[in-house]
Amino acid sequence: MNCECMKKLDSFLLAAVIIVTSLMAAPSAFGQDAVQWKIEDDGNGHWYQLISIKNGDINTLQNQVANTGASLVSIQDEHEQAFVAAMSAGLESWTMIGAKIISSQECGATSWKWFDGTPWRYLAWDVKASQPDCNGIATEFIGTWGVDQAAPPRTAGMWHDVQVNDPQIEHAVIEWSNDCNGDGIVDYGQILNGELLDENGNNTPDCCEDATCLPPVQWRIDGGGNGHWYVAVGLDETVCWEDASTFAFEQGGHLATPVTAEEDLVLQFLLKDVEYGIGAYIGGFQNLDSPDYSEPDGGWEWISGEPWSYTNWHLDEPANRYGGEHYLAADWTGLEYGWFDMGGPDAPQGPCNKSVLVIEYSNDCNGDGIVDYGQILSGELFDDDGNNIPDCCEDATCLPPVQWPVEDDGNGHWYQLISIENGDINTLQNQVANTGASLVSIQDEHEQAFVAAMSA
Repeated sequence: MNCECMKKLDSFLLAAVIIVTSLMAAPSAFGQDAVQWKIEDDGNGHWYQLISIKNGDINTLQNQVANTGASLVSIQDEHEQAFVAAMSAGLESWTMIGAKIISSQECGATSWKWFDGTPWRYLAWDVKASQPDCNGIATEFIGTWGVDQAAPPRTAGMWHDVQVNDPQIEHAVIEWSNDCNGDGIVDYGQILNGELLDENGNNTPDCCEDATCLPPVQWRIDGGGNGHWYVAVGLDETVCWEDASTFAFEQGGHLATPVTAEEDLVLQFLLKDVEYGIGAYIGGFQNLDSPDYSEPDGGWEWISGEPWSYTNWHLDEPANRYGGEHYLAADWTGLEYGWFDMGGPDAPQGPCNKSVLVIEYSNDCNGDGIVDYGQILSGELFDDDGNNIPDCCEDATCLPPVQWPVEDDGNGHWYQLISIENGDINTLQNQVANTGASLVSIQDEHEQAFVAAMSA
């Protein structure tokens, strides 16, 4: 999966505002007095807040801010560094940023990681103070001091490694950067101005949590993927897995089949903003007629016919807790993503209790090596009836030739479905003869089935 969309934009500091608020447990408290680094000021459009903290418990703090849709700040270049440093200028205490040492056994300039998973590529260590020095066995995090200081040497705003229990840890900078609906604007600001609703106050738009405004995601070939597109869809009502599968086919795709760990990462990313515990139907089911069938983990198959080998079950799943749990769903529960079996008739919420599904688009009806869905999105192929099948495939004006392979007990011949005008078969035969072909002649029931499938 290509996650370039999660990286920060390059930016330049023109102005900064210093605001200090108190950290409270209630998520709504984080939202007061946040400031935006505006795009028109050469910023990245993200929102930042300087907060006061108690006891320097950075791990607990990160979990708290994550529940508000934010993260401890990650810094990507000198311009963002200047913006963030200005927020704590003048404070004679440590202000923490969102970095943590990878291993206590190694201390170097690059031996760190950002909490939010942003790539570690920019450094702003206080070299005048020989940082990082990892002076203390509990050194784990990075902080900045708000003023220049001679002894011990500290340069205002530059990075120091800080012992986790340092009593001078008093502040932190948190950041909102999420754009769950893919409109190019950070969600937090749209919630503040009322453009997006957030009834539960967790700073994630309701339309992302119920999957009614999540954008499609492509697993790009140049990122090691398959070129397929994945879309989380939120329906108006709960449906059964079979109905969700039918809906996906009607939309020109099928329920997503994450057959590898790498493909499953796409679904993890796609579903990260869906409300915890809702879950989404994906394309696995238990084949009760399979010779491998047994409860709870035998006979599972993918709707696409791909081999079933990789799994990512939640702890204690599959469980078949209520009997009849023969269908697959995926969700985030807290900080953990995984799969679970469901659909049992005696489940407390009933067998048909999901309103979210993930559709995978893989069709390439015109044979150009590019998944049709993306070409429809870009306007390269028309889809006037909105069924996610290109019009030129439906009217047979762009369908490629297909072979009936000998290894599939075919005859090795090539066939093509074409569109014709006026039904003039005699003229058509002369035209196709000039291409070295002929109107098809069918010799047995197997060829009949192959040809019939082309126009099904």
